[in-house]
Order: sequence, then structure tokens, then C-alpha cells
Amino acid sequence: MSKRLHTNDSPLNLLDLDAIAKHSSFIRRKTQSFSALSIILALFKCLQKGDASFNLLAGEMRLLNLKSLCRGAIYKRLNQTAVDFL
Repeated sequence: MSKRLHTNDSPLNLLDLDAIAKHSSFIRRKTQSFSALSIILALFKCLQKGDASFNLLAGEMRLLNLKSLCRGAIYKRLNQTAVDFL
């Protein structure tokens, strides 16, 4: 399997993930440290490695975004609205 999960011909490009995230109230405003695409890709990478801890999730998101979030900030954002989005 390729190390790159997201490519230009990925099905994730066909979805307007930001619009879906806003509609489900998962994301309320656009920031440099958190996006709908980055949380999905980070979750997939963590599941692929077999470890879905908040620490590893924060590390994967740090690689995908301009700014990073701490594991506590990610913990606070993964609530019922995140489940509705996913």
C-alpha cells in the first residue's frame, strides 16, 4: 500500500468535506490546525498503524496541517458532532 493516502484522483476529492463538516456542525470556522480532510486522513493513518490514540492522532494531524493541535484539543473536538460528520 502506498504511504500516501490522499492523491488527486482520490474519492475524497469528489466530496466537499468542508461543506459536510459545516452542515453537521463539526467545523464552525476554518483554521490552519484543523480541517475535515486532515481528521479523516489522520484517522485512516492511525487505524492503518493499529494505534488510534489521541497522541498519535495529534502527530498525524501535525504532518497534514500548517499548525498543530495538542491531544487535548483533539479529544474535545471528537464528540457527537464528529460522529455525525463521519
